Amino acid sequence: MQSAGQLGATELARVSKALNAVIVSIPANRLAELAKLPGVKSVRHYERDLSETVPYIGAGFVQNTLNITGLASPWPCSTAALTTPC
Repeated sequence: MQSAGQLGATELARVSKALNAVIVSIPANRLAELAKLPGVKSVRHYERDLSETVPYIGAGFVQNTLNITGLASPWPCSTAALTTPC
């Protein structure tokens, strides 16, 4: 994770039950460099998209009534899941 941090990555979460991975927020233009770091098995690019999630969890009330859209994210970057060998 230290090497990823030097590329501007911020750790968001770690998972280890079904998948051994570190989830980071990183500038999209650094994804290729991230994939080349030692110990990184793969990098998957994800972007936040609330168009399906909001209706699925019933959060339309919050979005429409309280005008909370979730678009003002503190991470103006891409989110990548770094999977590491077990």
